[in-house]
Parts: sequence; structure tokens; C-alpha cells
Amino acid sequence: MEKKISMKIVLGIALPILIIITLILLSVSNVGWSVSEETVEAVEADELFFNESKPYAGSKHITIHTINIKNDFFLPRGYVLPYTLACYGTIQLYTYSFGDYQKSSYPYPGPIEPVPVRTTPLSSVSMPAYGEKEVTVYLAPFYRYGEIVKESEILFFKFDKEPENFYNYCQNPDMDKAIRIPIIE
Repeated sequence: MEKKISMKIVLGIALPILIIITLILLSVSNVGWSVSEETVEAVEADELFFNESKPYAGSKHITIHTINIKNDFFLPRGYVLPYTLACYGTIQLYTYSFGDYQKSSYPYPGPIEPVPVRTTPLSSVSMPAYGEKEVTVYLAPFYRYGEIVKESEILFFKFDKEPENFYNYCQNPDMDKAIRIPIIE
């Protein structure tokens, strides 16, 4: 009789715990998970700058980086977005992302656009089972005062966490981590 009870305990307690632990381990593994990233080859100066002679007319978003995330697994997951930063010389530019949506399920109609979200280390994308999403990192156009020294490129950075000197990062950037995006006149 004791053997029957101990077998019931093993099957009733140990087996569900083993199944839960297995599902947790599978959900945090890289099984069925793919991420591809692409950075633009160049940015046009006309899209990037505005000033007195060329007033801001609600310039469109400037795409600089795209992250494609695919979950080919039966469990939903979350993908933590990198912290992004762009520099024009010593000026820090504003980067933001759109993308916590699934293109195939509900495209945005007409002029309605998703709300921009600043990517931070805590920003993430919820991935449904067998889901696919695209996150686009944009650059906001900025005001160029008169004839300042023209830089020939934008330095784009991606970090897993916010750098210690984030607000002054463009003053002394780590050039080894920079993705260089040329500016075309």
C-alpha cells in the first residue's frame, strides 16, 4: 500500500513540477528564436536638418535601423530592445522606435500612426507563439543653426544597458561600438 501511495506522490507532485521546469527552460532558451537587424546605408541631409531657410514642415521619420524578430515556438516570449543613441558630432540626436504591433494582423490605416516610444533597457516587444514583428528605430530631424561645421556621418550606437555617461556620451563616444551612417548632401 505504501508503494502505491509513494508512486501517486511522485506522479502527482514531481511530474507536474518537472513539466513546469521544462517549460520554463524552453521559454528562456533560443530554440525557435531568430533576430535579424539592418542599418541604413546613408541618410539624406535634406531629411535630417531644418533651419531658417528650410523650416520644419513636420518632416517624416528617418529610418536608421530595423530589427526583425521571429518566434517559431509554441510559447510566447518577450524580446528586450537595445538602448539606442545617435550622435552628430558632439550633438546627441533623439532616437525612438515604433513596432510593438504585428504587421499582418492589423496594419495602421491612413494617417494614423503608432505612438513613438523611447527605447530604454526596459523596453520590450511581446512576441506571441509563432509570431513575427518588426521594430524600426527612427531618428528625429533636428535644427541646424546657421553654418555649423558639417559632419559627414551619424554615429549610431546600440547598448544592452544605458551607458554610465548617457547624457554626455556624444562628447566622448566609444568609436569601436559606433555604426557609421554617412550623410548624403
